[in-house]
Formats: sequence, C-alpha cells, structure tokens
Amino acid sequence: MSAREKFYAALLATRPGEWSDPLEGLLARPEWHQRAACRGAGTDAFYPSRGQRPGPARELCARCPVIEDCAEAGRAEEYGIWGGLSERARRAIRPPRTATARTSS
Repeated sequence: MSAREKFYAALLATRPGEWSDPLEGLLARPEWHQRAACRGAGTDAFYPSRGQRPGPARELCARCPVIEDCAEAGRAEEYGIWGGLSERARRAIRPPRTATARTSS
C-alpha cells in the first residue's frame, strides 16, 4: 500500500461515510470536456506568450461544439484563450466590479 493509499485509508477510517477522495472534486472534469475540439491538444496554443497571436487556438475553438460552455467556464479566468476569447475580450464582456462598502469595527 502506497503512502497516499495509507493516508486515505486512515482518513476514511476516522469518519466513515463522510469522506471521499479529496482530490476527486479537484480533478473532476465537466462533461463537456469530453466533446471539446481541443481535447488531447497541448496547452501552448491556448496560453500564447506576450506578442504571440492566438490564431491557432481560435481556429480550433471556431469548430468546437462546446465553445459556449468553454467561454462560460473561462469568464473568471485571468489567463489564456477560453471559448475563442482572449483575456482582453473576456475583460471587455465581464461585468464591472462594484465598490463594496467597508465598515470599521
């Protein structure tokens, strides 16, 4: 039994029925990922260096059946091409932040 397996076994033994694999939720992928045109493609095209054109990623996104799902998932992402949208394009459609009142205690 590996150290990881021992850790999970001990965790499960302390609170049976209340714990699952802690990484399961973090590693779970949405269903639409299975249908994405970029599935299996490298990430380099989706995270272009400053000055590089995002053309290859956008070409892939243009023929993707889940472009809307991807764009929605990427709305809060700061970097990369998501649903064919660059960082700048996502910022342009993101609702403006509202100032929050701070109260002093």
